[in-house]
Amino acid sequence: MNILVAHTADLKSRELAALVEILAEKHKVFVCGMAVDSHQRGSSFSSVETPVMFERVDYKSQLAAVYGDTKKSFDKFSKVEAYEFYGTPSDAVSVMLSEILTNKNKVDVVISGINNGWHFGTDIFCSSNIAMAFQAAFEGVRGIAIGYELKIGGHSANEMAAPAAFIKQNLDKLLKINLPPYTILNINIPASESVKDYKGVKVPTIGKLEKLSKYIEKVDCTGEKYYWEEIVSREDKTDDENSTANLMKSGFISIAPLTYDMTNHKRIDKFGAVLEKRARKEAR
Repeated sequence: MNILVAHTADLKSRELAALVEILAEKHKVFVCGMAVDSHQRGSSFSSVETPVMFERVDYKSQLAAVYGDTKKSFDKFSKVEAYEFYGTPSDAVSVMLSEILTNKNKVDVVISGINNGWHFGTDIFCSSNIAMAFQAAFEGVRGIAIGYELKIGGHSANEMAAPAAFIKQNLDKLLKINLPPYTILNINIPASESVKDYKGVKVPTIGKLEKLSKYIEKVDCTGEKYYWEEIVSREDKTDDENSTANLMKSGFISIAPLTYDMTNHKRIDKFGAVLEKRARKEAR
């Protein structure tokens, strides 16, 4: 099948390379990455005044230049068609699907990741990785977002072997899952030395996270105040043992369907009744 692997960081990411390498053994793989690290940009698009720029790059040569001292062969990357984008992650997926990969290269699935970090709780609203999968779904293509346990500085090739192998072994099964339109699969994987060490797969609840950032007030040389963002260490504060974070801590892989529809359907009838009651009062 034809697979587009999309990444929010640059094309030299080890997390990206691990997944591309193992999928390219069996499938035709295309890659798009960002020229500038584009995490936490959500579903944003470039404005009409800003062009979306891209170039096709020699993926094999890029990886060899960076990791050549630790990796013997990059032959599996020779046939991988890779593109580097200046824009937003959603721009990249949209242009790839609607302009670059059409006709004979029609994409069967878009896999965004593997991301260095999980996506759950309120983070899904700012996650560029989730946004890339959703953009695929909006274009009528199956979208899968994959997050892996965060490690500052990135993971080694050995550390990425287990999550990449899990996706390869289960991709056909994942694609057979019947999903409604505009729905993606959000997969979060804990760190593990091998696939056999995972305790299993569960469908999680989204969980709840504390605020992502705090802002430190500073003063510039002219005396004007400004604020510098600082990422804070956070934990899932829910008691739900089936939340994504708690499943990760217990060694389970979590796979959840996500949809763009944020309407609170359980409350919509009651909410409508309240509005109608207020409207009748105001009409008197």
